[in-house]
Amino acid sequence: GDYPAAGTALCAAYGLNASRFGFLNMVEAVGDMEVWSSTQNNVFVPELEDLCFKMRVRGIFLEEYELQNFPWDEQRLSLMLTVHLPTTRVHLTQNKEFPSIFMHDHFGLNGVFKVVLNQHVKSELGESRKEASSAGLRYPWLEFSVYLQRKPSFFINQVVLPLAAITTITPLSVMPDVDGGMMGTGDRLSYAVTILLTSVAYRFVIAGAIPQVSYLTAIDSYNLVCFIFMLTNVAEAALWPALAAPAGAVPPFPEWYWAVAFIAAFGVYNAYFWASTMLTMRARRRTRADELAKLDLGTGFMARPQSSLHT
Repeated sequence: GDYPAAGTALCAAYGLNASRFGFLNMVEAVGDMEVWSSTQNNVFVPELEDLCFKMRVRGIFLEEYELQNFPWDEQRLSLMLTVHLPTTRVHLTQNKEFPSIFMHDHFGLNGVFKVVLNQHVKSELGESRKEASSAGLRYPWLEFSVYLQRKPSFFINQVVLPLAAITTITPLSVMPDVDGGMMGTGDRLSYAVTILLTSVAYRFVIAGAIPQVSYLTAIDSYNLVCFIFMLTNVAEAALWPALAAPAGAVPPFPEWYWAVAFIAAFGVYNAYFWASTMLTMRARRRTRADELAKLDLGTGFMARPQSSLHT
């Protein structure tokens, strides 16, 4: 294009062109990068002109999910832009004139995630470490981030509530037999083990919907506690006839006490689980509200050569 001679000379001297820009977390580009340039008057100093590189990029970007609170988790999706020139030659600054926005109305996963900051895009400036460069140089980077909060309704309805229902009916092995007496040990174990195996089979059915990670997520912890409650009931079904009510002896207390204690303990755990989950989500919302109030959101970027020469 017909750029001012000084601007062209300055960019050429510093090696600044559109090919110098890239993304640190891009794993695959889809198609070719579209690049075009233009000049425009500087907003803050009208007698100066800015040389603008404009790029349109389509690609696949890498982001590691943090799933400890799954399915009540929040994920940050980011694009980390860099310039392949050291900070001695160029640095990035936030462009408050043309803020970046996220087109959340057309987001394809609105049924799965909620966009926390709506159209706002959070940006953060930084520099690479000298140790990361064999030449001991620092390179600028600018990270654009949006936050997504998972909608947990599917997992609550399809995983948590069914497991809670199965666990709640587990102590029904204390119910009397048709003749009014205590069920035999075989029948008690048959019921308790059937409930236990039902939960195991259900876990296999839903395994594909739960992230396969090496650590326990929130829903994994809930499943594990439910399994422990069921396993405890199996032990009670086997040991009660022999330890608490041997042949001809009067048990120290009615067995239905065990059922009440079991359901009460499981209810206390559920109260703790849901309270801690709600507190975590409330703290997260408070953090995002503070970021909206304090941080610069939705900024684009500008690349400026390290020189006092303006064009």
